[in-house]
Amino acid sequence: MIGFLKGTLLASQPSGEVVVDVRGVGYEVHVDAQTWATLGAVGSPVEFFVRTVVREDDITLYGFPDPTARLIFDLLTGVSGIGPRIALSILGGMALPELVEAVRTRNLKRLCQINGVGRRTAERLCLELQEKFLALPVEAPDRPQGLSQALYEDARSALQNLGFPAREVEEGLRRIPPGNWTLESLVKAVLGQLTAR
Repeated sequence: MIGFLKGTLLASQPSGEVVVDVRGVGYEVHVDAQTWATLGAVGSPVEFFVRTVVREDDITLYGFPDPTARLIFDLLTGVSGIGPRIALSILGGMALPELVEAVRTRNLKRLCQINGVGRRTAERLCLELQEKFLALPVEAPDRPQGLSQALYEDARSALQNLGFPAREVEEGLRRIPPGNWTLESLVKAVLGQLTAR
């Protein structure tokens, strides 16, 4: 089994398929959307913690930036009805601390915002993984002081509905200073940040 790869990025597709050159051998590795977005240009050094999935007619490598992400992938694929592709999509749907927190707090609304996750899948994730995720060494995501979880979620949802990527929205919300925010003022403030880029 291959557990780790370190080499040079030989090819990279937005679908998450990358090829890593390790001493003249090209390994095709599937990564989630967030991991793919952090990769450098072709020719850059890369390293992945790998999970090798063997089926009757296929051997597939899935790559992760750290052992915790790989562990979460393993936990996700242990849930009935969640295969490696859906697990990868879930990992790429939001930042790792956000995902862990959503499962820990049974935030079905947030989980259903991930592409391919419906209410039944979200409920199953929480039912089967809540206790396991509580034991993970992942801290809760940062959010501005004094900002309630409900207001944070509503603002994030509104901004994503305007077409901004989840990662950019979350970064924008984290940069907001403490204050007496309403949903409207919070969305306007983050919008100002995002459109100024």
